[in-house]
Amino acid sequence: MSENELFDWAKLRGIETFGLQVTGTDVEERGLKGVNAIEEGALLVSAPLAAAITSQAAQQRFGHVWSSVRNPSLVHMLAIELLHHCQTHPDDPWVRSLPSKVDNWLSWSPADRAALKGCVKVEQLLAQQEKALEEAEKSLLTPVRASPKEFGEGFSPERFRWAVSLVLSRSFSVTLVDEPMLAVIPLVDLFNHVSLPGTSSSVSFDAKSSAFLIRAIQPSVPGAEVFITYGDKGNAELLTNYGFALGTNLSHVAAVSFGVPADDPLAMQKRMMLPRGLALSFDAPFEQDLCWSTPADTSSPAGSEGVGHVEVSPELLMLLRLCKAELTDMMKLPLLFQQRPMSVGSEIAALDALRDAANEAMAWTNGEVDGSLSIAACVKSLQGTDRTLLKAVVAYAEAAKRKVEADGIPEYVPEDEDDDDM
Repeated sequence: MSENELFDWAKLRGIETFGLQVTGTDVEERGLKGVNAIEEGALLVSAPLAAAITSQAAQQRFGHVWSSVRNPSLVHMLAIELLHHCQTHPDDPWVRSLPSKVDNWLSWSPADRAALKGCVKVEQLLAQQEKALEEAEKSLLTPVRASPKEFGEGFSPERFRWAVSLVLSRSFSVTLVDEPMLAVIPLVDLFNHVSLPGTSSSVSFDAKSSAFLIRAIQPSVPGAEVFITYGDKGNAELLTNYGFALGTNLSHVAAVSFGVPADDPLAMQKRMMLPRGLALSFDAPFEQDLCWSTPADTSSPAGSEGVGHVEVSPELLMLLRLCKAELTDMMKLPLLFQQRPMSVGSEIAALDALRDAANEAMAWTNGEVDGSLSIAACVKSLQGTDRTLLKAVVAYAEAAKRKVEADGIPEYVPEDEDDDDM
């Protein structure tokens, strides 16, 4: 399939491109570049909603299927619509240009998964997606197979997983009249990703013209690749869903895991104090996300120390304080819900628990990566960005602990005593 054939087909569907050309030859490495210099604000692509494959169209076309599915996800709805399009338009140049495999989690080998074992964020994402996919396959296969005219006799779990992998790596999210929608937009799905603020163009939906618009947000020289951003996504999410990871990622998110010791005599009381939702998972470790609070130094390589400042949420500190609270601390619960330390001892214990959880989460980053793995380079990038962020968490915990040891914490005065003094 030639580039001209793909662009001509897109034009027939109403997709207009302005001065763009395909770059790269490998189906997984292709992108779009400017033929000439691009000015800031220039319109690069205009794609009408009707030209996109959308979860909204799936809802309208296959309402009888969704009526039998409990809480269908937009990803799986769009995957069904994509399969229908490929089944009914097999000779479309765009359909023929789609890769037979995406290097995201749906195609990972046992060795790939083993290389990522211990990465809390990846394991968290995998657990969520595997459960959702298993439920979707159970609920969708019967009604879909009962509709051979719409889906074709060739529909199979393998084809469905292939479609899901494409949706995860190529779809855009948009809100139409307060309703969320996912869309795969031919040609636009060729744009590659960079994290903010490095992106050179933006994707928006113009309700007036009912079209997706891609505009340049900074100028570029002739022949330079044009990038968009897929969103503020850490390397774990990029690798799991899109099949790649960045050497330096200012949006990286890591996760730590911790919990209440099984022999804690106050376990039941602490469970009653947990926010709704967390109480349901009390017997399992809590998994909490961590990210950068200030921009990292982009000149520093992934894995270097002292890059940016880590953000430790008040909610995370509250959970750690509750997990480490002693009996005497339980008399100071108003402080916990005001997100304040309850005692020097429990605050130090909470910060030690944060440090230990970060060190434990970091352990996987020291493992050797088999260079023969298809995702070896991505795993190394993820190790580097995880290590950098988790080292910053350790440094945060140790610095906060030193401050508590040196300065102590404000003395707790019960509210009724405050009233007596007034």
